[in-house]
Amino acid sequence: MKLNYTLTLADWKAALRLHRCQKLSRRIAEFIWFRFMPIICFLMLAFELIMGFTQKTFFSQNPPGLLIVPLVFMLLPVIRSQFVRTQFNQLFSPSARTLSIDIDDERIVCVNPGSSESRFLWHIVLEYAQDEKITMIYIAKLRFLFFPTSAMSVEQRTELNDLVARHVVKRKL
Repeated sequence: MKLNYTLTLADWKAALRLHRCQKLSRRIAEFIWFRFMPIICFLMLAFELIMGFTQKTFFSQNPPGLLIVPLVFMLLPVIRSQFVRTQFNQLFSPSARTLSIDIDDERIVCVNPGSSESRFLWHIVLEYAQDEKITMIYIAKLRFLFFPTSAMSVEQRTELNDLVARHVVKRKL
């Protein structure tokens, strides 16, 4: 089975999202750092501003510089979004976003035409994850190959699922 596809920023975000959803600890960390902390820090910032305007000595006793910490935590989702975009552009330059992957019974070959070719035997594949947007093949705890699920036909998805069922032994990540 050979697939040719072009990666987009949406594919990279979908791969990172699927990776985060693979483990409970990653989901909890995601919730705490990018949902809970911004809300708590927003409430802290609002409280400090209300106290600053209602108490005349609040800012002299509590320096306004302390407002920077909650502000940074409130901006974490925006900072991460910018980081993901930058990371995608560094990993996949515009000229290197058209890739191909060849998967058969013996190995997996990823080709970036004119740049690189990587070959992986099935025995190094640790895990496999797939949703409606992205398909991921883990080759290490935090390293994975990914490609859009939409690049595969229904027959190719079935073939890939059969290959994974035959070759991937469930191991702890």
